[in-house]
Amino acid sequence: MHQGLLSSCWLILLVAASGEEAHEMTSNNSSLAEDDYQLSEEYGDDYYGDDDYYDLDFTPRQANIMAYLPKPFSLLSLVCSYVIIREILCEKKIRGRVGGTPLNRMLMAMAIGDIIFSLAYFIGVWAAPPEAAYGLEGHGTVGSCTFQGFLVQLGLMLSVLSSTSLSFFYLLLVGRNWRDSDLEAWEFPIHGVIWLIALGLAIYPLPLQLYNSAGEVCWIESVPPSCSGDDCMRGPDPWVHQVIGLVLPFVCLLLSLLNLGFILCKVRQVENTTRRYAGSVSASATSASASDGRVSAVSDSALRSSSVNRKKSNAVAKQAAFYTFAFLLTYLPDLIIAVKYNVGGLVRIGAEYFAYCVVLPSAGTFNFLVFSRMRRMKTPEGRVLRSAFFCLCCRAPMDSMTSVFGRTQATCTDVPEVSTLQREDANKTTVDQDHEKGNHVRTDMENDESNDEFACE
Repeated sequence: MHQGLLSSCWLILLVAASGEEAHEMTSNNSSLAEDDYQLSEEYGDDYYGDDDYYDLDFTPRQANIMAYLPKPFSLLSLVCSYVIIREILCEKKIRGRVGGTPLNRMLMAMAIGDIIFSLAYFIGVWAAPPEAAYGLEGHGTVGSCTFQGFLVQLGLMLSVLSSTSLSFFYLLLVGRNWRDSDLEAWEFPIHGVIWLIALGLAIYPLPLQLYNSAGEVCWIESVPPSCSGDDCMRGPDPWVHQVIGLVLPFVCLLLSLLNLGFILCKVRQVENTTRRYAGSVSASATSASASDGRVSAVSDSALRSSSVNRKKSNAVAKQAAFYTFAFLLTYLPDLIIAVKYNVGGLVRIGAEYFAYCVVLPSAGTFNFLVFSRMRRMKTPEGRVLRSAFFCLCCRAPMDSMTSVFGRTQATCTDVPEVSTLQREDANKTTVDQDHEKGNHVRTDMENDESNDEFACE
């Protein structure tokens, strides 16, 4: 009897405890629902923030946009990067070496990184497991998601490191008056360092199981998202590794901006020097003409050489500025949103669409616009793609338009070995050799400025 009484008491206590726990859970859920409602009323449905304040799962419409909006932009970026590589490989027909110049070969490394990144972005949620994060529906497995995350990390690091190295190459050409032969001494070690860093940063998350569904692509994330410690099934504490993945692009972006600043300062210095030199030559020529009626051929040749070098320095500076702007446009919105989200701020969903689904997958497209800006394209696909972009902003003659698709346009094997501008430079009398050596700047696009049919004025 006493045992039955004790059992009854224990049963009553358990029921009371369960009822109290259920009441507490109900009150907590009600409190969370009220918080969600107040946040929705205050900021609207277009914002999201931390897990503690708002549900991160996308609505079905938002999930479809996040899943399929990046695909056309990443596909176009992939095609543009492929055309860049084809054009650079075609330089072997002209200069006798793969890629032609160190600048071109660094551009090719950047295009390879863009291809890897764009391919991973085009695959998108197809590689994620069915229980993908943030309400997205995946169609892959854990293995396919891990491989996609590896590609995203590898392509991202290759692209940003190559872009920064390219800005250093431009700085050495303008600021230190280096030539291609000087760059070639450092070129291949730099390529080796880039690949070692990129592969290292892409491989080390593999044993830590950090590559998981992170929205539109698989990247460094935990399962479930925003977990910590033992609560995570895969990838514990991913924010530390996400910071590493964000710091390197940010540092590379700052270095590229600093290099551009040094380049612009050097160009202004060259312009001021050329202006003063031109004034002194003009004064000496006037004096010589007044004395004996003759103008010094040496002064005239030096003046022309100084003017040509000033134009080449300006061309290098403009190209470096455009590549830096493309780098800035591609990664700065992503960095801003990532920093704002990680500090607990609210992010507009439209900004996420723009940064992650439109701008970030278009890295190869932006680089192609800069690459083909003042270039005579040598491959059929390059001419077609360039005309598709640039005929929207300039008026080309009808015969030029038809020559793009006709048989009169030169092919890759028909490009002359020496361009018109190179022949003109070779025919010029160079008297002041020291002045020429100190100020000559060579750029891979100087041969195309006067021959390009579709360059926008």
